[in-house]
Amino acid sequence: MERHEFNVTATTPDAPVITDVVVKGSTIKVTYKAAANATGYDVVLGTSSKKENGETRPYHYGNYKKLNLGEGTVTTTFKNVPKGTWVVGMHAFNRTSVDKKKVFSPWSNLEIAKVK
Repeated sequence: MERHEFNVTATTPDAPVITDVVVKGSTIKVTYKAAANATGYDVVLGTSSKKENGETRPYHYGNYKKLNLGEGTVTTTFKNVPKGTWVVGMHAFNRTSVDKKKVFSPWSNLEIAKVK
């Protein structure tokens, strides 16, 4: 039996850029620029941020996350967000060709949203 070596590669998507965060009442609308090589996005609201593996990311986000937003989506809305100061962040992803695991981009810029 012949053996052939091959490499499996996945292109890491570019980090998306959050361009606008609008708070109206208890609703937070996040607008962002699509990232190159991305097939989807995860957007989260954290109560704080933390530096981990060299990048600053939202932390303590609990239920306030929108996962697997499709390619071509550039806005998402969180409703009934409790009062407080929230850290908005996101990353893009695509999937490997072999096992379909997510390959994440670096975290986006972080923005602050205050719900009064």
